[in-house]
Amino acid sequence: MFGSAKKKLLYLREQLEVERGQTLYRGPMAREKVLMADLSEILAREEAMEKQRARVNWLLDGDKNTTFFQAKAKARARMNRIQSLARPDGMRSSEQEVMEQWTAEFYQNLFTAQEQLEPDLVCQNVPRKVLDQMCELLVRPFTEEEVRNALFQMKPRKAPGTDGFTASFFFPETLGAVETECL
Repeated sequence: MFGSAKKKLLYLREQLEVERGQTLYRGPMAREKVLMADLSEILAREEAMEKQRARVNWLLDGDKNTTFFQAKAKARARMNRIQSLARPDGMRSSEQEVMEQWTAEFYQNLFTAQEQLEPDLVCQNVPRKVLDQMCELLVRPFTEEEVRNALFQMKPRKAPGTDGFTASFFFPETLGAVETECL
């Protein structure tokens, strides 16, 4: 089937034209619908074959510094090149220096805090998740007992953070307590 895909496409197109010529004013008949479905299937198969062929070419020559790779890189650079920029006021430029200046200005404005912005206006639309009672618990001083309980709840040989320190580093007795529990 794959070797004769082009012949099969040509045949189906001819048959479809003949069928359409016979049913010109009656709309698509059952035979025409079958031919269109077959044609669609062959076209999908051909597209899949072309994608596979392109993938094989890329796998063979894509990562090597070949003329194929250089041609692909140049085509991609041409496609991704910014030809011109337009400002919100309608001005347009294609000069490199002007486009660089406009781009720098755009990002400076984007990442600069607005002077007239009032945080209260923004915060009034953000639902409050931390209640006053929770705030009081979070800011109150912690006790040595709370730290000890938290460390004893940790696995002694697992590091909870990126520093690599385990609970047994801070309290070596956690290691012994857990090991005696396991015995």
